[in-house]
Amino acid sequence: MSTMEADNSDDMDREVFEEVDPSGRFGRYGELLGSGAFKKVYRGFYQQEGIEVAWNKVKLCKFIDNQKMIDRLFSEVELLRSLKHGSIMSLFDVWRDEEKNSLNFITEVCVSGDLRAYRKMHKKVSLKAVKKWCKHILKGLSYMHILKVS
Repeated sequence: MSTMEADNSDDMDREVFEEVDPSGRFGRYGELLGSGAFKKVYRGFYQQEGIEVAWNKVKLCKFIDNQKMIDRLFSEVELLRSLKHGSIMSLFDVWRDEEKNSLNFITEVCVSGDLRAYRKMHKKVSLKAVKKWCKHILKGLSYMHILKVS
């Protein structure tokens, strides 16, 4: 096999990412999963673990005149990093992109979106399932109260 053929096969094996994190572990696709006033959430991929993730991107330029809000945002992300519980979304990594003036953080992906959207999508949900959801929510809340998280 020629060198050119080997290079072409390597290109075909690579993921097509819009962006890659500084460590090279996470890649961001162009697919937008959701957005809010300050944050956009993209579909991502954790290459080492082989799982899909949510790539959260906050444009810090929206807070250029509000250092208190930037500090609060960073403290909330650090709080999320410290939480380790099966009923609470996991944070895999966080970094600030100085060049793009953004805060990026990688979390577990919730393929169904939030609970409200999931409930609207599925009209008939058994009482057993609703109880199971409530149990997970209460376990997460209990864990945070034990840690005195506010």
